[in-house]
Amino acid sequence: MNINENNLKDNEFLVLSARLEEAETQLKKLIKKANKYGNQPITYTVSEKFQLERQVMRSGEDIGIRESVTIDAYIVTVTGEAPRVGDYELVGVISFDGIGNDAQRVIDAIPDRKVDIRFRNSKKVCEHCNKTRNRNNLYIVEDNNKNQIQVGRSCLRDHLGIDNPQEIIKKFEFFKSIPEFFDELESGNIRSNLDWYIDELLIMGMAAISEYGWMSKSKYNEMIELARHGEGHLPSIEPTYLYVEYAYHLGDSNQNVDYGEVVRENASENWEKYKSEAELIKSFILNSTEDNNYFWNLKQLFENSIVSRKRFGIVLSAIATYRGHLARELERTKYKEAQMNSKWMGEEKERIKNVEGEVVTAKWVNATQWGDVYLYKIITQEGDVVTWFSGSDKLQKNDKITFSATIKKLDEYEGVKQTIVSRLKVA
Repeated sequence: MNINENNLKDNEFLVLSARLEEAETQLKKLIKKANKYGNQPITYTVSEKFQLERQVMRSGEDIGIRESVTIDAYIVTVTGEAPRVGDYELVGVISFDGIGNDAQRVIDAIPDRKVDIRFRNSKKVCEHCNKTRNRNNLYIVEDNNKNQIQVGRSCLRDHLGIDNPQEIIKKFEFFKSIPEFFDELESGNIRSNLDWYIDELLIMGMAAISEYGWMSKSKYNEMIELARHGEGHLPSIEPTYLYVEYAYHLGDSNQNVDYGEVVRENASENWEKYKSEAELIKSFILNSTEDNNYFWNLKQLFENSIVSRKRFGIVLSAIATYRGHLARELERTKYKEAQMNSKWMGEEKERIKNVEGEVVTAKWVNATQWGDVYLYKIITQEGDVVTWFSGSDKLQKNDKITFSATIKKLDEYEGVKQTIVSRLKVA
């Protein structure tokens, strides 16, 4: 069976053999929904299994060499009309850049129409099917009573009952003739003509971070937007995934090539060290008990050996997530050690001066009639624990400070001696 991925019709989808069962499960749910609402049922056919030859980046120190792999795949063809309910009108779209509920978002509305302000902070949940996913877009629809809800792409037709949303609003890029529930197979569909080994991608990512530091796409865009409004500075580095792309000769300028060569050289020199950390990262992700979309998506990707260019960003973010985890564990260990050795720093009402320490806790704890209350815990260079309750939020976790304060109380909490102070002033 000869397949040209670029010649697939809008209702034809390329699905890896390992993901066919999941694809059929989703299709059957859609068909059941269509029948429920009395619409024309959706039907689908599955081709015979065929072997698809793909190009991947070769693993090993010989970076940038492509090799062929053979993957079992199917073509799934979907026909029929999507189910629809109600009488809704499309009024806007929410676009996300990033992962999770804190992703950067932009809301566009149809001219002369307003969308509810609640959508500025809404979670990535489709309010039709009540499913939360890491979505790129949510669509705002309005009924005859001016009630608005947000829906995902797969449910959009349920509300609008139209085949081509582009006929209503040209400025938005909408889905094609059938619901793109196949996009929810994330790592299952093959979207590009070149894939990469995840192990090597992690190695290249660590090399890029070593040279230029870590920068997520969402943080980069946020800094650009703030700078545009005079509220910050332009970022000094590009998103990390771009440096990795340059290392794979995906850049289009001499400067990009130079960046890429630096990354490649670093990867080659530190290959074994980065490879060991890559194994630790994969183990951390696959064994994580975190129950959210981000970790779920990473687990799905890490269970495979290759990944498409489209998924560079989320795979590379696992490096920052893992290292952040290690930093927090180190911090907790450091704090536990300090707790065991902590002693009182003087007598009540005594003024202690020029004390050096690090802020290990900085959090809001309460709101009173006099204002907010913040709790700070500081570990001094001698390993003593200092506790300060304040109405000020000027200190941040990990701040290294020199301070003076008045001892308010010598206390002991869960066996840890701590000096509670007031009138703390940072030098």
